[in-house]
Amino acid sequence: RTCALFVLVLFTLCLSFSVFAGGQQEEGGEEKVTIVVQDWLKAQQGSKTGDYVDTIDAGYMAKYPNVKVVRQEGKPFNNDEVTASIMASDGPDSYLIIVNGQDMNILGEGFAVLDDYVEDLRKDFPEGALTDCTVGRDLDNGLRGLPVTVQGWTWYYNKSLYRDAGLDPENPSTTWDGLLEASEKLKSSGVIPVALSMAPYMEWAIAGSMDHLLSLDEKKKLFSGDVKFTDSKIVDVFAKFQELFEKGYMDPAGLTLPTFRDSGEKFMAQKTAIFRGLISDTYNWKEFGDALGEENLGTIPNFSWAGVDKEDALGVAGGITYVAMNYSKNLEETINYIKWTASPEGQQTGLDVGGFMVPSNKVDRSGINSIGKELYDYVDNNSVAPAKTYIQNPQWAVIRSHAPLLFSGEITPEEYAQAIEDVRPE
Repeated sequence: RTCALFVLVLFTLCLSFSVFAGGQQEEGGEEKVTIVVQDWLKAQQGSKTGDYVDTIDAGYMAKYPNVKVVRQEGKPFNNDEVTASIMASDGPDSYLIIVNGQDMNILGEGFAVLDDYVEDLRKDFPEGALTDCTVGRDLDNGLRGLPVTVQGWTWYYNKSLYRDAGLDPENPSTTWDGLLEASEKLKSSGVIPVALSMAPYMEWAIAGSMDHLLSLDEKKKLFSGDVKFTDSKIVDVFAKFQELFEKGYMDPAGLTLPTFRDSGEKFMAQKTAIFRGLISDTYNWKEFGDALGEENLGTIPNFSWAGVDKEDALGVAGGITYVAMNYSKNLEETINYIKWTASPEGQQTGLDVGGFMVPSNKVDRSGINSIGKELYDYVDNNSVAPAKTYIQNPQWAVIRSHAPLLFSGEITPEEYAQAIEDVRPE
């Protein structure tokens, strides 16, 4: 009996090991592969991005019933964590990456090259959107992702609050002087004119206002150092935002108010009238339109002033993409997940559920609200390269870290500009 009991225990242990060492055992004996995907979309509780994640994962697992997706909560601007995973050759199978800065150039060699797997999908995307998913913005270096969104910053405004303040919500001024005049009337009506919050909102406002200010050539020179942040026309941008705060036109609580989700909730609760938001991901046309009513939401890409390169233009670049880590032991399943997010079905889910501006030419836009259609018109016909794409990472870090000092008046616009220049890589 003792021998029989020993054999039974040994058999049970071996069975348990076979289940947990290789994956989950399904009915019929087929092993289920688990892939771990880390992003910050699910964490945006109450936003459309959480709904998107649930829908996209369910669709993938229905298509590939032998695979289970485990969603790991992360946060944006996760370079350090991704770098640590690459160095250790261990971590999630896939990360969500922001591609409209320098992140792909810095981290891209740790991501699998997808060209041999995605030939059937390339034709669905404009070349520029694919270029954003490469190292060095060069397709010869291989695709490291497929774009889930295109991204940009726009000013959203509450038409109802404009109307209550005696402003014409259907014909708002799109100049900076007009913004100041509108802000004075909004303030007098008892509402906070312009939303403000901590990172990343402050740099959205600052960098987004450089999108239409600088020409493409000037943006390239900003990257190389031939144009500097101490240039008077760039310092003027910093001064404009300092003045906006000093006049009491921006939320005074904004210096310590979290962007996610406090400042957006404040706008949707009609406590602020103007919000610098995104065209994709969270705080977009769909989320705000659903909250305020489509008829009460308006958008102005940028407020212009004398000397800007292109008035009424929207800065647009690649937004986010999922990447497959080279060390993944489930590379095929992870690449299939990336392909699913970029498929016509996946892109339609992004548009309809998440309110994403998706780059695929296979989606049906007919069901989106009027603000979404207006922004798509800018994306298609009146967009420019965003300044952020040409700002080096150490400088972007200072734009972020010193922004509260600029807004509060603790440093001058000139000192802010010099601090950014002081960390320019050689």
